[in-house]
Amino acid sequence: MVASQLVAGTCVGIAGAPGIDDEAFDLCIVDEASKATATETLVPLVRAKGWVLVGDEKQLPPFLDEALRDRTVQDDFGLDPDELKQTLFGRLARGLPAANSRSLNRQYRMVPQIGDLISACFYGGTLESADREPLGFTAELQGSPVCWLATDGLRGRGERETGGKTFLNLCEAREVMRHLKKLNKATAQTADERLHVLVLAPYLAQVSELARRVRQERERLSHLDVEVNTVDAAQGREADVLIFSTVRSNPQFKMGFVRDLERANVALSRGKYLLTIVGDASFFEQAGGPLGRRSPLRATTPVYLHREGAQQRWRIVTRSHNDLRHSTRGSTSSTTRRWGCRSSSYDSMSWR
Repeated sequence: MVASQLVAGTCVGIAGAPGIDDEAFDLCIVDEASKATATETLVPLVRAKGWVLVGDEKQLPPFLDEALRDRTVQDDFGLDPDELKQTLFGRLARGLPAANSRSLNRQYRMVPQIGDLISACFYGGTLESADREPLGFTAELQGSPVCWLATDGLRGRGERETGGKTFLNLCEAREVMRHLKKLNKATAQTADERLHVLVLAPYLAQVSELARRVRQERERLSHLDVEVNTVDAAQGREADVLIFSTVRSNPQFKMGFVRDLERANVALSRGKYLLTIVGDASFFEQAGGPLGRRSPLRATTPVYLHREGAQQRWRIVTRSHNDLRHSTRGSTSSTTRRWGCRSSSYDSMSWR
């Protein structure tokens, strides 16, 4: 430890390093500081003369123990729910002089089509995107770097509640696997390297189902490195391709924590080149939230609607509230030209 110039660790884990209590550091840098509680953040900070905290309060807040989220516990111990969500990062960001705070407003991860969407949805248009070329097969695969594959017209598109108040959507799981196989084929034909694909879902039951299907089809996805995880586990991660299964679809328009802006931000901003949302678009149009009709996501994202057993080539390329536009085989709508979407490989797929 004495001879080391750089020491890395988690906020809490660093306290267990041998000899750490005998060392004083010149500088402590805490990444993802907005996801750490104040007490967690202080563990490494008290060992350093200078601090740099890096974080984003528009993404997921610190995890709170279930007991602390219990209203009875909060009332018994006089705990303020809003105070429990506060972080040291947030307090410093709001309380320090302007000279001690910087906003990083240029992102380099995502292609501009994805980055601009994230900026409009979650950052009030203040986030700029550096130039990055999309994958060469983007137009053939899904029309544009951002695409919603809607399950509205498919049988069994609704969610299922499983034990432990988690949710499963088998229809979306099937469509995710179809898309992965087509992505694998496109990658094999045009890409020199394997693509890292991150498949996210907001519920553990869906993650387990997707992971099981990916394991079964691993040999048929030989040109992809596929990782399946929850949204909460993905903060700070990135991948070449992001596929997000929304899961929720019910007649009561209950969204659960898919309604959370911070969780939606994390879910949609992990992919460098492709963002593909798989889910019931009409459900979210009615339910609202970050994926709802008033979101910039719905105004600018091509939506492909698949009909069970349909022989036409469906190309739903945008939604304007309840207005659905489509074109059949051989026709091209003005909406299609506007967004530059071409007939994708989904058009002639059998949906049985």
